[in-house]
Amino acid sequence: MGINHFFKGFKYAFSGFSLIKHTGLRWYVLLPLLCSSALFTFALWFGFNKVNEFSRYIIAYLPDFLSWLAPLLSLLIMPLFLIICFYSFTLLANIIAAPFNGLLAEKVETILAGYPPPSNGRLIKKFNMLFHMIVSECRKLAYILIFSIPLFILSFIPVINIIMPIVWIVVGSWLLCIEYMDYPMGNHNIRFSQQLCFLKQHKDFAIGFGAGVMLLTLIPVLILLAMHVATCAAS
Repeated sequence: MGINHFFKGFKYAFSGFSLIKHTGLRWYVLLPLLCSSALFTFALWFGFNKVNEFSRYIIAYLPDFLSWLAPLLSLLIMPLFLIICFYSFTLLANIIAAPFNGLLAEKVETILAGYPPPSNGRLIKKFNMLFHMIVSECRKLAYILIFSIPLFILSFIPVINIIMPIVWIVVGSWLLCIEYMDYPMGNHNIRFSQQLCFLKQHKDFAIGFGAGVMLLTLIPVLILLAMHVATCAAS
């Protein structure tokens, strides 16, 4: 892996912070941000309620001699449910925000280049683009599952599971890059298969970019802005 290209891609992921402050992008960021915030709040509320219900359900079936395990089970169940809620939120938020992100990528390119990408045009063309974005998001989700399911199984195999955290980070970075590069590339009518081919030719930069985005998603407050920062940076 070209370490210089990796770090260049990593730093590039943060370049979106300077762009989201642009007055011309304010509404493209604010509207999906409000939707994401509402969805994230609901996910947290739902997750905490369900984890309490599930904990009580499991603890109720514990025999008396294992009652001392109740606090430990609660501590184990809570992170598991929060992780499930986090990833469910991320997937759902990306599907809902896909049309917004496509428009955001288009506006960023218009501001930076001085002219719009080919996706810009009449209203009917806009609706076609929105449909394409949602279909593309579902296609990316299928691609993510193809990678994730085998890795999930390998995570339970002794010895192999020792290196799986590193594998997850690398694969996760790759998938995040694909997620956000699709918006500007889709605006240029580049098909998903062509996007993969292009990103594979620049995989060091791509994985570095995805690693930067991953870091943003791990910071509690920035997670709500990460989607918009990454879309701007990709553009």
